[in-house]
Amino acid sequence: LKGSLLLSKILYKQKQALPRLQKMDKNLADEIADIRLYQFEINQQREMISNPTTYVDNLLSTQPADQVTPQLRKTLLELVNTRGDLLDRLNRELSSLLNESITLQLNQKQLLSTSQSLRATLDEQMFWIPSNKPLDLEWLQGAPRQLERQVITLPWTSSFSEVAEGLSKRPLLFLPFLLLMVALLWKRRYLYGKLNKIHQDIGHFKRDSQWHTPLAILINILL
Repeated sequence: LKGSLLLSKILYKQKQALPRLQKMDKNLADEIADIRLYQFEINQQREMISNPTTYVDNLLSTQPADQVTPQLRKTLLELVNTRGDLLDRLNRELSSLLNESITLQLNQKQLLSTSQSLRATLDEQMFWIPSNKPLDLEWLQGAPRQLERQVITLPWTSSFSEVAEGLSKRPLLFLPFLLLMVALLWKRRYLYGKLNKIHQDIGHFKRDSQWHTPLAILINILL
């Protein structure tokens, strides 16, 4: 397959099959930072109620003594324990989400690096593979027929009709081009004389100039 068109097609298909990574989550880094901050706040709340009995005693110490009953203490203690369990679960879920997010971020970076490396390798390999058949005797013999076929298929009639329609609808649009053509035809002899003078000046140590070459090119284009 070395150097063949088949290999070129295979490499091209492989390049097209590479994943397009424009849809990568660009906000993933910010989301990871938000998860870390939220988890820090959750851990602070867990630390506050790490000792439920002490936490309940501190709450009840601010209440009047006649309102503090064993039933109230029991209810508050149950609520604090329930809250602690919920915070523990939430913290575990956040830790799992954080680990998954970090893993996803690393995988995205690795995928991007691998894709870029493969794309560069394929481009390098495809650079040295011909995209068309070499120009041989058979191609040269068939070139006139191919050119004739291309010329025949050109929409000459529609092109001329479109130009004629444009001239009829907007004649002033083509007036500058017409005036330019007339001016060039009128100054044709002068331009030829100027071109001959430039040819004579080239190589002369007094009359030669660096502007002769671009001026000669411009005159040839106009002619």
